Amino acid sequence: MPTKKKIWYNILKDLESNISPPEIDTWFSKAELSKFDDNLALIDVPNKFIANWLRDNYSDVLNNSFKKITNKKPELLFNYQNNKDNINKKNIYNKYKNLNNNLNKYMTFENFTTGECNQFAYSSAVEIAENPGDYYNPFFIFSKYGIGKTHLLNSIGNRINDYSKKINLGYINSKDFIFEFGQLSKNNNYADFKNKYIKLDILLFDDIQYIGNSKRLQDEFISLFDYFQDKKKQIVITGDQPPGNYNNFNSQLKSRLGSGLLTEINEIDLKTKTKIIKNNIKNKRLQISDDIINFLIKSDNNIKTILKNIIRIETYLSLNKGKLNLSVLKSILKDRYAISLGLEDIQSVIAGYFNISISDLNSKKKKLIYSYPRHLAMYMARNFTDLSLKEIGYLFGDRDHSTVVYATNRIEKSKKKNKEVSRDIDNIKNLLT
Repeated sequence: MPTKKKIWYNILKDLESNISPPEIDTWFSKAELSKFDDNLALIDVPNKFIANWLRDNYSDVLNNSFKKITNKKPELLFNYQNNKDNINKKNIYNKYKNLNNNLNKYMTFENFTTGECNQFAYSSAVEIAENPGDYYNPFFIFSKYGIGKTHLLNSIGNRINDYSKKINLGYINSKDFIFEFGQLSKNNNYADFKNKYIKLDILLFDDIQYIGNSKRLQDEFISLFDYFQDKKKQIVITGDQPPGNYNNFNSQLKSRLGSGLLTEINEIDLKTKTKIIKNNIKNKRLQISDDIINFLIKSDNNIKTILKNIIRIETYLSLNKGKLNLSVLKSILKDRYAISLGLEDIQSVIAGYFNISISDLNSKKKKLIYSYPRHLAMYMARNFTDLSLKEIGYLFGDRDHSTVVYATNRIEKSKKKNKEVSRDIDNIKNLLT
């Protein structure tokens, strides 16, 4: 394995594609990677202010860079001198092996903005957090990407932790679940995999849709689900659509997922969107004029994109003594971060673009009307997500990583020779961004 110094050098080089040189100089020039393994990256910084700033504003880009450079997904911890909590490094490592600590402690009910689009989902989540296992078990939240289901899932976990540290709960994203299962299955350590989860009192499972490509994973999840139900332990699950709509789920799994309370978070309405943006600006204590706020509200339909742009504004203000007007803002946002997309976005857009279903896109069908969109989707996933070749292959019908390499190379060569391929790529990029 490369040295920590070499890893950190490569991380900083990778950040240059996403972050401006002044930002890197301001926030990263005195940061060092002091510890690194599969579970944790410990980054030493000069003081608490920089530690908090990096954690709050740069965790996403750092996570992406660590995944790209090391092919690992460690938890990030920012350490500074006199930080009492970080003196015992051994305890830090043990702490991050616990699923409980996968929770995002900044996603709470207190900072979740409610409106007509999400009020029922919010009130149901609060009820479950205050009475886990008593009502609505299982609880299934579904919505499109980026409008609050992961926030509610973490809020449930954080509220339960506030009430009792003795409750053993675990938050897990399905992609991590898939990766862990794959690693343990190499050595037939299925018992270790299952034992980790049956020790929990509450299971919080995010993005269930990704386990649909593996019958074995579905069977494992059903087994865990039945255990939790028999023991009257709370299960909360999120997905991008109702359970009955997952064509690649077996009937037993769909039946179990739909057996409790289902709630949808609808598209964010203008009133709620405005509240979210204004609350975010208020919480960051930013002095921003009304014309800039109105511009942000109208600038994008994706609330996550707007919140990322507010982070850029915050950084700009910190580096430029608080001076910002609308023309400057527009110039800042022209130079937005590199495209960062989810695989579900890519698959959905490409399936719609070619008028085929997502199940056809992920199928083994070899006709050109299916294989060409599939190759394009793999190409886009390779270039615009931080997924590994193995992960992309799995999420496209459990294919080998070599299939992804073949598809990516084929599109790369075709776009240089075929104007239609190049045009399709440009059109799809425009739809995605």
